[in-house]
Amino acid sequence: MRFAFLSALGCLLVSTAVGSSQDRADPLPQEALVGEWVNATKEGPRVFTRFVVSKKGDARSIEAWFNAGGDKEVPMGKVPLSLLGDNAQAKSLPYGFATWDDKTSTQTIHMTLRLENGEVVAETFTIVKDKEKSGSNSHTQEKFKKK
Repeated sequence: MRFAFLSALGCLLVSTAVGSSQDRADPLPQEALVGEWVNATKEGPRVFTRFVVSKKGDARSIEAWFNAGGDKEVPMGKVPLSLLGDNAQAKSLPYGFATWDDKTSTQTIHMTLRLENGEVVAETFTIVKDKEKSGSNSHTQEKFKKK
């Protein structure tokens, strides 16, 4: 009788623990974007040295630093970061989109973000405003790791 009671109690505890761990939802990917990220690109051009994604309520913003060569970086300022999902009803929003468009600058920079194996893959699309002075439009892809 004692064995039956202990077995029943053990089964109850195990099923409660399994049930409660299954009730916990995995964090949404957009939460993993929040924080400071540093450039981990091994080869090729580096547009940004680092960026910080912040969250205030439901809104996200991104502040980035432009690679000015060597150890120099130029702050690009903070802009809104739009989160995107695979469809209009998605709650999982693993992609980000931001634009830096300073009216006094010679270029507009669009950035997309996506999480991939614990890193952020950032693609930048640089649109020059005066091709004679600044050259052609360009695209880069860089990887960032969390600081």
